[in-house]
Amino acid sequence: MVQWISHRGESADAPENTLPAFKLAFERNTDGFETDIHLTADKVLVCCHDSDTWRTCQGVSHIIEESKWDDIKDLDASYSKLDYGPTGIPRFAETLQYLGKGKSYFVEIKDNDYEVMDIMLKEVDEAGIDRKQIVMISFHAEVVRSYKAKYPEMEAYFLCSMGDGKEKSFDERADEVIKIAHDVKADGVDLFLVPHAITKEFVQKFHDAGLKCAVWTVDQCTTAKKWADAGADAVTSNCAAKVKAWVESH
Repeated sequence: MVQWISHRGESADAPENTLPAFKLAFERNTDGFETDIHLTADKVLVCCHDSDTWRTCQGVSHIIEESKWDDIKDLDASYSKLDYGPTGIPRFAETLQYLGKGKSYFVEIKDNDYEVMDIMLKEVDEAGIDRKQIVMISFHAEVVRSYKAKYPEMEAYFLCSMGDGKEKSFDERADEVIKIAHDVKADGVDLFLVPHAITKEFVQKFHDAGLKCAVWTVDQCTTAKKWADAGADAVTSNCAAKVKAWVESH
């Protein structure tokens, strides 16, 4: 059964990576949500896609890793969703209140954030969340390798894009990704593929290799259905509740 994961929360309707977005995912009963985490200079773990707050915080620029929590905690992270009014960058620990029992939390770790692994799991434990609900994802193979070496029991997926199929066929690219995933001991892949290339055979390549196959970021209902029909394990979407409802009714 495919999981429908809210990308940065239900970010089509609420400001991405904010408490309102995660709360909306909880209220809409999607199968979980996804976020990106960074560590401030004074070791506060926060949710924001970019290292620089400029894009999401009304043009106010702070590099999170170089800033203290007090420097960024009062910024308005409502991005373009101004109807929500000012809403701040959340601490990772705050978002856990909206992770329902049995739901999945896809947590992206960046290449410069090795230190967040311990802090992230410590906060998960302190919140009483089952560690099995956490899926660490990263575009950086060495981050996945380090995470699995330290926490072999934890689930981790290698993030990647399959390209446009012009320089290498999608099968060739899949073989490369499978090799990397096996090398770093990943449990699965979290990938982007152009809609016309989605097939059951493509997804089965990963399953045959012992890997789960999650996909990002799918907002078109017809494309989401193609992935569901092809056997994808999880579909990440900015409007996960909407695509889930559409797919389940068609």
